[in-house]
Amino acid sequence: DSADKVLAWAGHVVRPRLSGWTRGRRGRRTAGALIITAGLMLAVPVAGIPFNNTLPALAIICAAFALLGEDGLMFFLAVGWLVATVAYFVLLFQIFVAMFAALWSWLLLWPVVLALARLGANSLGLPGGA
Repeated sequence: DSADKVLAWAGHVVRPRLSGWTRGRRGRRTAGALIITAGLMLAVPVAGIPFNNTLPALAIICAAFALLGEDGLMFFLAVGWLVATVAYFVLLFQIFVAMFAALWSWLLLWPVVLALARLGANSLGLPGGA
C-alpha cells in the first residue's frame, strides 16, 4: 500500500527533463558512482544516530528515480542528498573526536584527582587516605 503511494508520487514528480545528465554512458556511470558512494555510507555501522541511514537512502532512491525517468532534476536532488549525507557524517565525526578528546583529558586528570582526594582525606584524618 505504501509502495503504491511512493510509486504514484514518483509517477507525478519524475519526468524527462535535463535528461542530458542521465542519458548515455557518462550519466549512468555518474549515477552509479553516486549510488555506490551512498551505499557505502549506508553500510557504516553507527547505531542509534538519527538519519545515519535515511540520508544515504534518499540519495539512492532519488538517483534510481532519476535513471528510470531520465530526470536530470531528480539527479541533482540525489547529488544534494549525497552532499547533505557527507556533511552530516563529517559533523558526526567531528563531534565524536571532540567527545573522545574531552574523555581522554578527563582520564589523564584522574590520577591527579585521586591524589588530591587522598591528600584531603589524610588532612582530615579520614579512612581511605594512604
